[in-house]
Amino acid sequence: MTTILKTATQPSAILPRKIKLDWSQTPLHALKQAPEAGHYINAMHLLVHIEFWFCKLFNKALPEIQDQTLVADMKAFMRQEATHARTHIGAREHLAAGGTEIDSFLKDYEWFFDVVLGDHNLQQYPWLKPLERWWLNQRLSITSGLEHMTLFLAKWVLENHDMLSKAGVDQAVLDLLIWHSMEEIEHRNVAFDVYNQMSGNLASRRFWGVLTLVFMFYWWPRGASHFMHQDPSMVKRRSRITTYLHCARQGTLPNLQSLGAFFLNYMKSDYHPRDEAVTAEILDRWVHILPLASEWTPSKVS
Repeated sequence: MTTILKTATQPSAILPRKIKLDWSQTPLHALKQAPEAGHYINAMHLLVHIEFWFCKLFNKALPEIQDQTLVADMKAFMRQEATHARTHIGAREHLAAGGTEIDSFLKDYEWFFDVVLGDHNLQQYPWLKPLERWWLNQRLSITSGLEHMTLFLAKWVLENHDMLSKAGVDQAVLDLLIWHSMEEIEHRNVAFDVYNQMSGNLASRRFWGVLTLVFMFYWWPRGASHFMHQDPSMVKRRSRITTYLHCARQGTLPNLQSLGAFFLNYMKSDYHPRDEAVTAEILDRWVHILPLASEWTPSKVS
């Protein structure tokens, strides 16, 4: 059973929400008819440490932001992202309780963001102090690029939920994907606007935009592969790229052509994520899909 709980009023048009999901009946194969694609969905539960990483960076940037509307949106963004992460963690804990080993993947993944893309203690060294703000801006550019990728995935989920249903998606997983996707679309402008206020350098946005695409197609397939190698039903395993292309042809994962087109939009000098969707239409269209939606009334708060 899925329950959506309305949260306290927020001084932002972005409304953090909580969702309770019952994972007790969720199988290892999130998509019964497409187990390989299902493991790509399972891998999403492993990647959510990045959402805590976003929150850490935003907390560092908050004192530098003068636009109080953006400050309110940043705080709502952080609440949404932290809730997303905790909810996905519930799903991965359920899979781990069923015997799936996840710790070795998480150790490498979290090390990458906490150490390689961490603070590096620049504030401790006076001669490196000028680099502290520069390094924060670079990571905010990474955040903007990664949010662009999650926006792409969110739009794909909402436009292709029927294909996921035909592939036998677990109901709790589908509820999670729709709820998460709606909120990703709702806060799609925030990371981009924060980066623009802190730096806005186009060359940096493009540079890190390319690298975030590399990050995505390294860690996401690696996470899916981590599940596949532990799945005894998968006797014949394809390479990571072959697996992805196979699932994309089936329509159970986004195709690379649409991803490429979406990515190229981000490279344009006049790009802004507000043009990618209309928030009110998305919420109005999809709120009824989730159970007990009558208890949840997303609204703009003055």
